[in-house]
Amino acid sequence: MDADAKGEKADVSQGLKTWIQDLRETAYSIEDVIDEYLLHLGNSTSKISDIQKKVVKLKETSSTYGFISSVQPGSGGRSTSAPWHDPRVTSLFIDDAEIVGIGISKRKLTSRLVEGTSKRTVISVVGMGGLGKTLLQEVIQMEELLRNMSKKFYQSRKEAVPEGINTMDQSSLMTLTRQYLQDKKLEELSLDIVKRCGGLPLAIVAVGGLLSRKEKLIPEWKKFNDTIGFLFLYLAIFPEDYTIRCRPLTRLWIAEGFVKAKRGVTLEEVAEEFLTELIHRSLVQVSNVSADGRIKYCHVHDLMREIILTKAEELSFCCVMGEETSSLMEDLGAYQFIIAQIIFNLLKVLDIDDSGLDSVTENLGNLLHLRYLSLRNTKVRMLPRSIGKLQNLQTLDLRFTLVEDLPVEINRLKKLRNILVHNYDLDRDLGWLSVKGVQVKEGIGCLEELQKLSCVEANHGVGVIKELGKLRQLRKLGITKLTRENGEHLCASITNMNRLESLLISSLSENEVLDLQYISHPPSCLSCLQLVGPLEKLPDWVSELQNLSRVSLCGSNLMNDPVQVLQALPSLQILQLMRASAVEELCFDATGFQKLKRLDLLDLMGVKRAKIENGALPLLEELSVGTCPQLEELPPGIRHLTRLTTLEFLNLQEELKLSMGIGVSSSPQWQ
Repeated sequence: MDADAKGEKADVSQGLKTWIQDLRETAYSIEDVIDEYLLHLGNSTSKISDIQKKVVKLKETSSTYGFISSVQPGSGGRSTSAPWHDPRVTSLFIDDAEIVGIGISKRKLTSRLVEGTSKRTVISVVGMGGLGKTLLQEVIQMEELLRNMSKKFYQSRKEAVPEGINTMDQSSLMTLTRQYLQDKKLEELSLDIVKRCGGLPLAIVAVGGLLSRKEKLIPEWKKFNDTIGFLFLYLAIFPEDYTIRCRPLTRLWIAEGFVKAKRGVTLEEVAEEFLTELIHRSLVQVSNVSADGRIKYCHVHDLMREIILTKAEELSFCCVMGEETSSLMEDLGAYQFIIAQIIFNLLKVLDIDDSGLDSVTENLGNLLHLRYLSLRNTKVRMLPRSIGKLQNLQTLDLRFTLVEDLPVEINRLKKLRNILVHNYDLDRDLGWLSVKGVQVKEGIGCLEELQKLSCVEANHGVGVIKELGKLRQLRKLGITKLTRENGEHLCASITNMNRLESLLISSLSENEVLDLQYISHPPSCLSCLQLVGPLEKLPDWVSELQNLSRVSLCGSNLMNDPVQVLQALPSLQILQLMRASAVEELCFDATGFQKLKRLDLLDLMGVKRAKIENGALPLLEELSVGTCPQLEELPPGIRHLTRLTTLEFLNLQEELKLSMGIGVSSSPQWQ
C-alpha cells in the first residue's frame, strides 16, 4: 500500500511515521545524486553506497509496518499481492438506502442516547463478528453530529429548532441542514465553521461536504493526484496575506517540474488549468480579475495556509523561514553567497524580486540546474556572460530592472520559454507611453521554444527583426524603437507567428510613424494588440481579428475615427484610446461594441463631441474620460449605459463639472 496514504491515517505509530520520513528523505537523496552526476560534481560513489545501505535497511524494516513488496523476483514486474484496505472504512460512505438490518438496533441506541439519563453513561455494543457493530456506531455518530450541527445553526441565529429533529435519520438531517444553508448567507457561516464544529474532524468534513459544489464528500487531500497536491503545497512559499501574481506562479510550477507536457497543449496552458482547478475547489481564492475575465491575482486563506504549512513540513516539501531567519536575506551579500556556494548548485528557482540587488557575479553560471531566474524590480544593470552556461533556464525575468543589453550568450539557452525585459513610463503631461525594451543580438532566432519575448529594441539592424520570424511558438511579442523603414520586415516576421496571442509595437519616438500595413495573414489567435506611436492609417488587418479582446492605441493621432473600425470587432472587451485620434467627433453606433466592458478615452485633444447611440456599449462597466480640452459637453448617451458601475473624469473643464452636478445619479462612482 502507498506509504504516504498509510501515513495519513490518524492511528499510525510514531515508528511508522519515522520510517515514512526516512523513505522520503532517501528518495530526495537519490534525486540529488542523479542531479550531481549529471553536473559532474565530484565523486558520487560514496553517496551511492550510503543510499544503497539505507534502501536495504528500509526494505528490511518495511514488513514490520505491513508493507509487502509488490514486485517479487521472477515476476516480471507484475504485482503479486493486492493492496490491503480496512473493510470497515467503507461504512463511512454508505448511503442510508444501502444500509439494512440495523433499523431496530439503531432506534434503540438512539433512544437511549437522546432520552436517557443526563449523567455520564457507558453503553456497550456487543455481538459476534459481522453483525454490523462498527457500522451501527458510525451511523449513530454521524447522525448525532449532524443533529448537533443543525441545532447550533438555528440557535446561533436565535431561531426555533425544528420539531422532531431528535428523531430524524441521517438523510433527513442532511436535507434539513442543506436547506437551511441555502436560505442563509454562507459567508457568515463559514467564518465560524471550525468553532461550531467543536474541533471534531468528522463534523468539519460533514459540513464541508454540505457547502461543497462537488458530489464526492471525501476530504480534499484524498482526492488530489500527485500533481495537484504538489502545486497546492507550493503555495507555502508565499507569506501570509500575500497577493500572488498568477502568471509568475504558473511559470514557477513549470520550473519546479510539477507540470508535465500534454500533446497539443503548452506547459503554460496546463499550469493554468491546474490553477483554475484549485480555484474551483475553493482552495485558492481570486483577488483580481481583469475586464476581459483573466484572473490576474490570487491568494490563500489564512486557515488554508496553516494546513499547507503543516503538510509541507510533514512531507519535507519546503522550509519556510521565520521573520528572524529571513531577515538575514536582507543583506545583499546573502544573495551573492547563494550564487557562489556549491551547495546551491542544484537550485532550480532563484527569485530575488523587489530587492536592492544591484549586481550579479560571474558565479551565476555555476547554477547549472537553474530553470527560473527573476531579478524583477532590482537595480541590476547587466548580466554576466556566464549566464550562457544555464542550459536548463526556462524563464528570465528582468522586468523593471536597469538592464539594457542582453549578452550574446543568451542565444545558447535553447530551453528558454520566457524572456521578460520591459519597463513603462507614462508621461501624463505629454500623453505619451514610453516603452523600454532591451537590445538582443543576432542568433535570437535559435531559441525556438520561446513563448514570450517582451520587449526587444528594433533599431539595431534588420537582422534581428528578420530572425524573429523563426520564433513560431511565440505567444507574446513586444517590440520597441521601431523605425518606419523596418515596419515591412517586422510584418513579414509576424506573419509567420501563427500562435501569437499578444502583440505590442512601439515606435522609435513620438514622431516616428508606425508603418504596419504589410501583414497579409494576421495571427488568428491574437487577443491583445497595443500600438504606441503615430499611424497614418489603422492597419487593414485589424478588422480581421475575430478573437481580439483588448486594443490600446497611444499617440496614434489618426485623422479618421478609429471607433468606426474597432466597434465591429466581435470579441473586444477593453479599448484604450490615448491621444489616438485628431477627429472632432467620436460616434458609437447602436450596434457597436456589443461585448466591451471597459473604455478609456484619454488626451483626445481635438474631440469636441462623443455620440453614444441607444444600443451601443450594452455591457460597458467602466468608462474613463480625461484631458479632452475641446470637449463641449458630456455625452448625453451615457444614460443608455445601464451596466455602468464606474465613471471617471480626469482634468475636466469647470463648465462641464458644473453641468455634471445637475441630476447626477448616485449609482456610478463619479470622480
